[in-house]
Amino acid sequence: MRFLLVAFAVAVVSVPRDAAALFFLLTGPSEKQDEIAGAPAAAFPDAASRGLKVLADREFQVALEREIAAARSEITLAAHLFAAKESPANRPRAIVDRLAEAAARGVKVEVILEIGRESAAVTQANRAAARMLGRRGVKVLVDGSGTTMHTRFVVIDRRLVFIGSHDLTETSLGLHREASLLADSPALAAALLDQVGSLKPVPYVEAPPRRPVKRTGRSQPPRSR
Repeated sequence: MRFLLVAFAVAVVSVPRDAAALFFLLTGPSEKQDEIAGAPAAAFPDAASRGLKVLADREFQVALEREIAAARSEITLAAHLFAAKESPANRPRAIVDRLAEAAARGVKVEVILEIGRESAAVTQANRAAARMLGRRGVKVLVDGSGTTMHTRFVVIDRRLVFIGSHDLTETSLGLHREASLLADSPALAAALLDQVGSLKPVPYVEAPPRRPVKRTGRSQPPRSR
């Protein structure tokens, strides 16, 4: 994963004219993955010197909260799974707080969630997050393309991009070994925002509760005399 993210970072700075190539390189060759994966960041001076950083494990949330707090105009967040709880100690809840604070100070904040095409657990968690975000003034959209949205990225001010393996869950942000990339790239930001259009996002609407089904016994045919 670390090798693929570094390859992706190099692509951002070397081929900005071809946005499609940026996505293709995420699945590039891995013959030397074992020997490169353990290399320090200094081994990739071009990436490090041009505002590109690999965010491992808990580094992701620290950087994400910092940049959301510094956002000036707009934030677009697309999440396959956003499992925020009401507890103040919940890590995804902290991201909800930062997004709500940004919206309150006039930043355009849009969160796009996968609802209805994945497992019941994913849909339930994302619905809860949608309600929490909506109550606090954050615009929530859902994927209307008819397919499962497995995307995980954040674009801030059409310039900063967070993309990688982190889900917005307690385990992914605090326990799992994860790797994501922070890139300062208007070209990549534009390419990802174009991808948002292909999701055909529609405003989130809370589904009405299901009406209980009345069960009646089978009617018995009249007995013949």
